[in-house]
Amino acid sequence: MMSQDDLDLVFINVQSWGSAAEFAEFQADLSIASKLRILVERKHHPLYGASSGSGYLTDSYLTHEAVFGHVYMHRQPLRQSGKEDQDSPAWIPTTDGFILEIAERFRQWKAFRSK
Repeated sequence: MMSQDDLDLVFINVQSWGSAAEFAEFQADLSIASKLRILVERKHHPLYGASSGSGYLTDSYLTHEAVFGHVYMHRQPLRQSGKEDQDSPAWIPTTDGFILEIAERFRQWKAFRSK
């Protein structure tokens, strides 16, 4: 389904080992990999995160960033306590805001390109 030509973008918000496994499976399929937009919390981002360094997921994110680009950090919305994460300053977009902004810009680019 995700390799179909009429599907342009695939967003994956890696938040669990299940979504990490999906990311690994999709990344291995070249007909899907170029469509992937990977969202990771800032602390897990391969270049800007606090945990940059070694590890399977960090390495996979870095490889995807180098080959296809599109590994984006996001912040979690306000915690139930009403406080921001220290690792997630307000200038980093939330997942919802990020997906809407990227999807809309891609739609605009595709419309201009077809003219």
